[in-house]
Amino acid sequence: STTNETRKDNDYKIREEFKKEISSYSGMYFRGLDHIILQKEKNFHALAYITKKNLKKSFERRKNQIQDYVKLGKESEKNCRIGNALKNYYWAYLLSHTYPNTMQINFEGVILTDPKIALPNKIGKVISNISVNPQEVYPDRSDMSDVIAELQFSYMDKPVKDLSFSYYSGLGTDFAQVKNGEAVIPIYNSPTFEKWVLKLSVDYTSERDMSEEIIHLREVAEDELPNNTLEVELEFPWLAPPADTSASNPSGSGIEDFPSQKSYPRELIILARLHNTKDFLRNLIQYRKLGRIIFGTKSDLDSIEKSYVAIVDSDSVWGVFLFDGEKYTEISSGREVEDLSDDFQGKRQIWIESIN
Repeated sequence: STTNETRKDNDYKIREEFKKEISSYSGMYFRGLDHIILQKEKNFHALAYITKKNLKKSFERRKNQIQDYVKLGKESEKNCRIGNALKNYYWAYLLSHTYPNTMQINFEGVILTDPKIALPNKIGKVISNISVNPQEVYPDRSDMSDVIAELQFSYMDKPVKDLSFSYYSGLGTDFAQVKNGEAVIPIYNSPTFEKWVLKLSVDYTSERDMSEEIIHLREVAEDELPNNTLEVELEFPWLAPPADTSASNPSGSGIEDFPSQKSYPRELIILARLHNTKDFLRNLIQYRKLGRIIFGTKSDLDSIEKSYVAIVDSDSVWGVFLFDGEKYTEISSGREVEDLSDDFQGKRQIWIESIN
């Protein structure tokens, strides 16, 4: 019947919870244990027992140990040593499974009396306050099919001083370290999309530096931890598809639609989209390494007819133009200019030839 099935289900849950409690306390190292040796025929049996007084002392030591880890976690968090903070909060959480009483845990003025609730909440909040942003993403010089990503990690707008994480690198799971707010990671097998969301798993539960007692307790609380995933969107502009020239560009959208009457090389279309000189030069150099273009001064090219010229200064890209031997046509707008020096006096010219 339904009643019997419900009773069986409840009994099962009670048994599992009881096993979990037994497992927790069996992992606790008690001090002040006494032993009784019993002999039955040729066999000896050792029984361990503890007095109520010593048991109370053991629980008090455990409470102090948990509070010490929480204190270390707070100090590390304050100093943006986030990896160390998470590790200490996690260790306190595991040890809380061997403490049977309530305990006040204060985080940002909020006091909870159950550390098994307070500490996972804190761990989840710390992880959610970590921000990851790409600083630079570029093809690996040693193997152009691979990518190097330079990532910046911050916590409450301050650089993360230490953190461990894992991620899928294209060949399997790789591990990396954040030091002073930065991590440089390889991504193998060149991505095929212009943008890609990379998922990072924050690692604070490894056995490194753990005591034997805490290692045992990992099994007890394995399924009760908050999500440890961070995401960062990486852009690979050298993989960007050509612009859709059939649609008009809404005013102020910041994305150029290139005139349909012209057919430009893909690399030049991408370069014409970039407005920051640093980004422009980085992609320009990568295209040269890939053998797609050559560039230099006007005199460096064998022929400037049907070549391109980019106008830049130290900060901004002012335009990329096609030169047909007589006039200059801007890729992004289609406007024609006879003499660039009139409009861009004092700006640097970079001449580019596309290699088909």
